[in-house]
Amino acid sequence: MTTTGLQQTRRRGSAYLLIVAVSMLVSIMGLSAIALTRLSARVSDTAADFSEAGVLALAAVDHALQTIHDNPTWQDDFESEVRVFQYPYGDGTFSWLYVGQTEDGNDPGECTATVRLYGIGQVGQVARSYSVLLQAGGIPLEVLGTALHAGSDVYVNSSKAITVIGAPLSSNGLFHNDGTVFGDVEAVSQAHPSTVTGTVTIPSPPKAMPDAGVLALYIDLATEIPFTGAIEKKVLSPGYNPWGATNPDGVYVVDTGGSDLQIRYSRIHGTLIVILGSGKLFLEDAMLLHNYRADYPALIVDGDVELRLKSDMYGLSESARGTNYNPAGAPYEDNSDGDMADVYPNEIRGLVYGTGNLTLWETTRVRGTVICKWQATCEDHTEIVYDPALLTNPPPGFTSGCRTTVLAGSWQWEAPP
Repeated sequence: MTTTGLQQTRRRGSAYLLIVAVSMLVSIMGLSAIALTRLSARVSDTAADFSEAGVLALAAVDHALQTIHDNPTWQDDFESEVRVFQYPYGDGTFSWLYVGQTEDGNDPGECTATVRLYGIGQVGQVARSYSVLLQAGGIPLEVLGTALHAGSDVYVNSSKAITVIGAPLSSNGLFHNDGTVFGDVEAVSQAHPSTVTGTVTIPSPPKAMPDAGVLALYIDLATEIPFTGAIEKKVLSPGYNPWGATNPDGVYVVDTGGSDLQIRYSRIHGTLIVILGSGKLFLEDAMLLHNYRADYPALIVDGDVELRLKSDMYGLSESARGTNYNPAGAPYEDNSDGDMADVYPNEIRGLVYGTGNLTLWETTRVRGTVICKWQATCEDHTEIVYDPALLTNPPPGFTSGCRTTVLAGSWQWEAPP
């Protein structure tokens, strides 16, 4: 073969290799494009499944909340940590379950339990879960929606007045008004209807009262303090007890053995329980009585009580009484000191409940609710400013039945359980 022929053969071989290489490159590019298309389709399908699973998880929570709302015994009917109602929907399914929050020490079946509810959406291989905390609690008694409620009659005597702000004066019996009520009134019946500045609802159905066990409920939680005839110029709080052992919730009980008890010029930060028998409790002149726990009453009286605070005349003054009312162990609004330069509001804050009769004297001011089992009588110019927190956070013993509420701020996405 000549040199020219050899060169021509080499040129033809190089061209063939180039054509093969280009063909392979085109094939690879084609296969890559197909693979990318398939991968893009799978990613798109997964994204769609993810989105739909989220919608199903939300739908599961809605279904669970409606089921719980319609079924007061849902915790008995549905087992904890077991999926409920696995419904097919669209391209997937949704279900829900609840898990007891064991860290609070409560049985998930109890009315005081906290549980976490999970709504679960499943589409193909994609599962998503949306959860929320639920708090079970008693349904507040209707009396907690009143400023003053008497299980029997209410009397506003001639030339006397009572102001109720934010909620009505209420009676399960006769509303006998020879004076003035600034605010609304609800009662079963009335006599001598004098001046009422607000709405009068008569007849109004009687409201359920706390049951007899409420007194024992709080006595079981209380630390006993001795009966000395009077409580004067004293401080009592969860961390301060001049008579002995303290109570971490500020719940104290005193039994007068049938004698009267006078309390004045004192600051009580907690829940005071007074057992009187045939005696009577007098809260007089100046004092600050305010509950320590927001979900506990301020005062529970087994017997008759007279409120005689001069709230509009003067406050509870340390210098006037020679008493430091916020010593170490009994801070006021998180502040303690060793001086006697402070002045405190002269009032009661929280729920007051008595099993006997109630008499309101002077210019007593209460910020909360006053409930008495029998008759209430207004003998001066009292003011009660209702606290709506009593309905949203009712004290134990002042509820009936059971309800479940969503805890605000507890919604979250998380892995399905």
